[in-house]
Amino acid sequence: MSSDAIVACADMTFADMICDYAERTGRSREQVRDALIASGAYDALYDEQTGLWAAGPDACLDFHEQLCAMKRRAK
Repeated sequence: MSSDAIVACADMTFADMICDYAERTGRSREQVRDALIASGAYDALYDEQTGLWAAGPDACLDFHEQLCAMKRRAK
């Protein structure tokens, strides 16, 4: 798959993640977008090597939640 196609897939997945997570948490889409970017899930989503871009929004949100849990435990 070309890099452009992977980025397009990641873009669509990220947009779905924002909508789904905003609905799930009751937070604004802007707040959710910022939280996803800050967690590292965004970087992993756009990293072609992880394959996360092909996993879909639910798997990516699970990954985001795992990252957040790891950060909380590290405190």
